[in-house]
Amino acid sequence: MKEEYKNHLKLKKSNINIRNMFYNKKSEYLLETFPEFFNNNFLNFFLKNKNLKWDNKTKDKKIKIPRIFSLVENFDETMKVINEMTAIYFSLRSIILDFSKCFTFDFTTSALMTVILLNLENSREKNKIYFNIHLVGNNTITNDLFINGIGEYLNITKPANNKQKDYLGEARKTQKEKFKNLQLMGGGETTIEFQTKLINRELFIPSYMGETIEKPVIFINESLKTKGFSLNPKGAKKFKEIIGEIINNSRIHLGKEFSQYFLIGNYINSEIGKGSLLFFNFGNTIYETFKNTKSEEMKKTMNNMKELYNQKRYFDDDFTEETLLTLLAIQDKISSEYTLGENRGTGITKMIRNFLTLSNFNIKENFPKTYIISGHTKIKLDGNLKKKNDETNIFALNEQGSLEYKPDTEKVKFYKNFYPGTMILVEFNIDEEWLKKKEEENEEK
Repeated sequence: MKEEYKNHLKLKKSNINIRNMFYNKKSEYLLETFPEFFNNNFLNFFLKNKNLKWDNKTKDKKIKIPRIFSLVENFDETMKVINEMTAIYFSLRSIILDFSKCFTFDFTTSALMTVILLNLENSREKNKIYFNIHLVGNNTITNDLFINGIGEYLNITKPANNKQKDYLGEARKTQKEKFKNLQLMGGGETTIEFQTKLINRELFIPSYMGETIEKPVIFINESLKTKGFSLNPKGAKKFKEIIGEIINNSRIHLGKEFSQYFLIGNYINSEIGKGSLLFFNFGNTIYETFKNTKSEEMKKTMNNMKELYNQKRYFDDDFTEETLLTLLAIQDKISSEYTLGENRGTGITKMIRNFLTLSNFNIKENFPKTYIISGHTKIKLDGNLKKKNDETNIFALNEQGSLEYKPDTEKVKFYKNFYPGTMILVEFNIDEEWLKKKEEENEEK
């Protein structure tokens, strides 16, 4: 069978279908039997232990995108579709993305999809196999695809009709005036296989170019300028430190098996501007890193919390040990490498709190929020981000304001599906009137 598959691969544009016996094999079998063909390190890691199978019914694979295609609003269904999309790695088909029923397509999903599809494209090109991405959708989603970056990074062809094509053209015109983007950038110990192609098109900034910290600060500053403000040198330095710490944490804690991190952002200049900054990586999850800490102090803290939650019978299908330890790990002064007296464990919470000092928490429109997704756990931070207690800085996410009580399920939850790394999405607003008021208050002090 191996020789037969080799022959099929040589026919890169052939309509010949591989036999059902190939498509019905599990991913582990294919990776072990055909390592020379399935040699994309990202896709091999992402699909690890997922036990996916493929059928051989059609030439192209149509992926039906759900109504809410969002990791933060509809995690399990969205990850299921993402896994299905990624598993086309084990076939010779092109892919059809059917957005016709989709009404919500968020920034996290767009970014993850971009990285996956870029790796699929890279894998096919290495093996000289024809691959294309077709779009079936609606005008709103076409606009979102462009705004969120996929339209820039990927060759998505065949819009549903000429009207949709015209709509995309209009979106490109307004993009320059209304939207600002932070270009995809990344790094890590594991080679990003698609980066050379994007670097040549000036669409990707690798960490070794030294701009991974500078560019996000420029993006924040350009967003502020839409409302007549800008960062002073002290503010710019603060943001560089915060972003640098998050990136450094990604590099250190992702583990030896796999290590890639990315950063991307966008901003929409409406009456109250809305911006998003997304850090996402692939490797060890927060839980996988934290549970293997070598710090005796942290082991003691973890064991005490697990014992308390067991006694109170807090663990269930929606809240597990993984969920608890992930929540614990994002608190101030908590780190898998904690040593008494050292200033560690401030990366995530420090970044979130300091970043959102720019945002107005007193409005409903474009309310500032942060989502943390890692492994099976999703954490939502919104009103809790407004600093209330200068001494503790605790994100307990419950009415009691204490980690000794179970957090609200709407804020912290365990999910069936799994994200192999960590995502941190920070959504901020830029309110001109509110910033003017803050500026006046600072001048009076």
